[in-house]
Amino acid sequence: MTGRTKFKTEIKKVLQLLKPPPKMTVAEWANQNRYLARGTSPEAGKFSTDRLPYQREPMEMVTGNCNEVVLIWGAQLGKTEVLLNVIGYFIEAQPAPQLVVYPTLDTSRKFSTKKLAPMIAETPALADKVKDPRTRDSGNTILSKEYSGGSLVIAGSNSPSSLRQISCRVVVQDEIDTYEVSAGAEGDPSLLADARASNFHDAVLIKASTPTIQGASRIEAAYEKSDQRKWYVPCPECGELQTLQW
Repeated sequence: MTGRTKFKTEIKKVLQLLKPPPKMTVAEWANQNRYLARGTSPEAGKFSTDRLPYQREPMEMVTGNCNEVVLIWGAQLGKTEVLLNVIGYFIEAQPAPQLVVYPTLDTSRKFSTKKLAPMIAETPALADKVKDPRTRDSGNTILSKEYSGGSLVIAGSNSPSSLRQISCRVVVQDEIDTYEVSAGAEGDPSLLADARASNFHDAVLIKASTPTIQGASRIEAAYEKSDQRKWYVPCPECGELQTLQW
């Protein structure tokens, strides 16, 4: 590579970094870029919010004027896919430092290897951003990913050290109802995670969980502080909108 060619290449990289982020929601990004990996979903292939339309609004709110999104969802409703779409969006469309918290370091590793890694590998827009962990100096491990414009740390709520000394714009917390009551002697791990984004005026906080015990549920308490949106479906007989209940 000649000196002139190398200079042009570096200029292109700089100009790419200076480009304003695309004006799209997380849902639009997922519809355009996301692929579901085989073995992680019963319907592998191109992602579409038309398949599960109740996923659309929460993803749109992440990039709307809402800085905290609470998902109190039942099991097997695609909650993890929504979280993965958020993570992918802030890797590729609006690169930013991110923190993802699971109940334990063991569940964090399982999420990284069973969910996150397949998404990155199957989604071309992400595969070009996050280097293969087998590459020397890739900056990519099971619990830490680096990409241009940001990084992703995956932590366990039971590990106080993994929730300290991190500053990030995006904090994603899953299954918060199964977090430990306290991260060692340092207090509620969910609050500790939120504090990691306190320096960002445009922080994005996402809390998700299947609810556990009424009155002692973190996700229930967070939902009660929100505007408490629900998904309404039309009655197949008369068309009246209603929430599905047991």
